[in-house]
Amino acid sequence: MITRFLHCADIHLGYQQYGRKERFNDFAHAFNAIVDKAIDGGDTRAARAVDFVILAGDLFHKRSIDALTLNQAVRALQRLRDKKIPCIAVEGNHERSYYEETIGWMKFLALQDLLILLDAEFVDGKPQLRPWEPRRRQGSYIDLQGGLRIHGLRYYGSGTALAVAEYAQAISEIDRTGVGYTIFVAHAGVEGNSTIRPAVSHTANGSHSTQGRLPGTGPFSQTIPIG
Repeated sequence: MITRFLHCADIHLGYQQYGRKERFNDFAHAFNAIVDKAIDGGDTRAARAVDFVILAGDLFHKRSIDALTLNQAVRALQRLRDKKIPCIAVEGNHERSYYEETIGWMKFLALQDLLILLDAEFVDGKPQLRPWEPRRRQGSYIDLQGGLRIHGLRYYGSGTALAVAEYAQAISEIDRTGVGYTIFVAHAGVEGNSTIRPAVSHTANGSHSTQGRLPGTGPFSQTIPIG
């Protein structure tokens, strides 16, 4: 079985670069081009080009967004949902809410069933890895068809290296029955991280990303740089 997904990050909707309205629109056009690629891959006869989309942080350029920026995100993500293409995401540094008790816009989109927003709660410095619960719309990993498991970790700034190391240890301790391949999503450059690489098959990061291949399959990822 071949699984195809599209991996993107750093979309930065709402960014009026150089103070120009045209650049504000350009970021939205770029995101819609990504959605087009995910839906038909350039072949309008295809039911869908990929099985899911990974969004590795910074869908938005800032935490506080206006209605137009939110509308750009909602309309694009609705197109994926209408084609039954899940968008699996983590929060980046630009969109993370200021306070833990508040709900950021990425969480809002998850509550609208437009995203599967992955993250792990840390208790006493240890990540609590739990499967995605559709009813509560939260979890640190999700299992997809074909024995594929996807883990996600939000942006942790200077604490990223430690958080990734603890997450890698937690992965090694949980049940992997039926799991053939594992993808780790984070808004950080962890490809060279010596702790996470042995624990997963592939990393899908923020601006630092590469194409990859699952053993025994054809190409399985497509990375499109934005901005």
